Amino acid sequence: MACPLEVFTLVEQRSVIHYLLSEGKKPAKIISRMILQYGESCMNRGNLYKWVEQFKNGRISVTDEQRPGQPVEVSTLLFETRIDDIIREDRRITVEYIAKTVAKNVGTIHNVISNKLKCSKRSARWVPKGLTQ
Repeated sequence: MACPLEVFTLVEQRSVIHYLLSEGKKPAKIISRMILQYGESCMNRGNLYKWVEQFKNGRISVTDEQRPGQPVEVSTLLFETRIDDIIREDRRITVEYIAKTVAKNVGTIHNVISNKLKCSKRSARWVPKGLTQ
């Protein structure tokens, strides 16, 4: 009896779907075999049927296609330090003003302030979330 897989990727599961479909297996048989092999970490039935349909329509690639939209911006330590310095100069500054100053979008700036610098807006001022006595 085969040993269930513990480490795998979605690309591997898509490859299995593509292989079993090329052997002529029905989607119901594919999902039952995959559940035996991958357990609870198996791709859900809806996604499996979506991939079966795409492979039947001629898709060959098992990797995700490039999606439209703005790429995720990665903040660096230098960028975070720059934002921290701007906030420390004037704690009543707005996120929109910082975004204009550093030429980034508001969401990126808010993410850096909230999650990286651990600050929140209190009484119209940016203060560290973890205040001590």
